[in-house]
Amino acid sequence: MLDPLADKLKVIRATAQAEDVDKQLWLEDVKKLYASVEKEFLAEESQSNAMKFVSQPVQLTDGELGTYWINQLLIELQPGPAFILVPRGMNIVGSVGVKTRRALRGRVDLVNFADRRSVSFYRRFDRTWMFPSLQRPDGVDLTRATFREELAKLL
Repeated sequence: MLDPLADKLKVIRATAQAEDVDKQLWLEDVKKLYASVEKEFLAEESQSNAMKFVSQPVQLTDGELGTYWINQLLIELQPGPAFILVPRGMNIVGSVGVKTRRALRGRVDLVNFADRRSVSFYRRFDRTWMFPSLQRPDGVDLTRATFREELAKLL
């Protein structure tokens, strides 16, 4: 015998479980990005105390994931300006240059505190990070060299 209520409840439970997995992967990937920034991309500056890194919790509301806590990463130059890596959410769809990006599963902005200039880093479905470029429609992979180049532009 068909039970529409039981069927709907199964779908709701399965959707909630999938969203929990998505959220956990998103939180892990942002944490890994921050670790890469501190221990790989800016390792020399971190070890020489030229930069200080501080994680700060922030609450986000995401269309699919609901409201949750995630860290943002404050990067303070000693002495000098401060920057912050701010997660904007996992479900980001928009244009990058002239190309609409639907294959992106998250965005973290690097923001200069002083003048609010920023660059956005996007998480692809394969869980790698990139940033937009008008010269490269598929974006530029986020690496030590490309991160340092983007940070230098914000100084």
